[in-house]
Amino acid sequence: MPAMKVITGKVVGGSVQPEGVQDGTMVAVLTSNDAGFQLEPEQEAELSAALQEIKAGEFTPGADVIRELKGLRRR
Repeated sequence: MPAMKVITGKVVGGSVQPEGVQDGTMVAVLTSNDAGFQLEPEQEAELSAALQEIKAGEFTPGADVIRELKGLRRR
């Protein structure tokens, strides 16, 4: 599995144009802006619980998730 890395890019005509990435590469996008975001109390509680699970080691590694997804695509 290829290593993950952080890259930058910009939005052009409504499409994300990452720098130095080949066509067809799967990417995740995290935007940065000064506006931030607000969570409802229920969402904040859910996020907090999920973070505690991760800290306790109760999670599925990303490589396992990707392997499972690729297996579903082959069916």
